[in-house]
Amino acid sequence: MNYAVANLEVENNDYCKYTDIFRLIEAEFGGVQVSNGQITIRGGKTSFTPGASYALLVVDGQPTQNIDWIRPCNMKSINILKGSDATIYGTRAGNGVVVISTK
Repeated sequence: MNYAVANLEVENNDYCKYTDIFRLIEAEFGGVQVSNGQITIRGGKTSFTPGASYALLVVDGQPTQNIDWIRPCNMKSINILKGSDATIYGTRAGNGVVVISTK
């Protein structure tokens, strides 16, 4: 079963109009919330780690804690994964995964 929330590719879209990566994610993805630089995907809070309810962030194949340095103009694609699509990232992906590729 496939539970991917959404996929965003920069082909004919100009995402430079957004002030930061978090505004882009909030505007383009329904069911995704941003608060204090943390991303929550619809149906989060499934992690076994106490207090952990935020999505795993992966930039260019590397897990990271912070994505505020990414300018929307430099973004190539964003994939929001949940459920079976996120399982390739292991237990850290229990609250979903935000996979970003930069140019």
